[in-house]
Amino acid sequence: MELLNGIKNIIFDLGGVIINIDPDRTLEAFKQLDYPNFEMIREQLRREGLYRMIEHGEITPEQFINRMKMLGNNLTDNDIINAWNVMLIDIPAPRIELLKTLNKKYRLFLLSNTNAIHMEQINAQLKEVHGLDTLTPLFEKEFYSYQLQLSKPDPKIFQYVLRSQKLVPSETLFIDDTAMHITTAIKAGIQVKHLQKYETIDELFAPHED
Repeated sequence: MELLNGIKNIIFDLGGVIINIDPDRTLEAFKQLDYPNFEMIREQLRREGLYRMIEHGEITPEQFINRMKMLGNNLTDNDIINAWNVMLIDIPAPRIELLKTLNKKYRLFLLSNTNAIHMEQINAQLKEVHGLDTLTPLFEKEFYSYQLQLSKPDPKIFQYVLRSQKLVPSETLFIDDTAMHITTAIKAGIQVKHLQKYETIDELFAPHED
């Protein structure tokens, strides 16, 4: 497989690569909650950088939830959590099996812009559907933006992963569905696969599974 020629390490994105997501579902869920004007509130949240702050671990889940509640009327913690998590669809079983197979041949890593609320929900889904407490058994190391207080496409997060794991960039493949992240990885000398909307990793690797 040409994509894997000379590759010893694979770094996977999470959302849109391993787990199927639909951010529009969360937007619609928030619109259905009791907000006076969610489009105006959404713009206010952008200016405040609330989404970036929870993704960088600069605020706690409780602080995020309380801020979202303050902007609405009579909202509960569960209203916010459920709306925030509804974008997380599923991790198909063949994808889990693929990672287990690749793990025998390559050093696998996970690099994700995510937050503590989403990870709690993802772990719950993993436990219920796949019998896994976390994604940890599938990877040598996981790197999450909210733990590192760094996020893609910042070059620093790529350099941190490469340096901390002693990875040779030219021997490392990065798979992500966001063009900006791919661009930064290329500048770091990493081999890349920009996963398109019509592509999945199970299809990408399927012809070459043992």
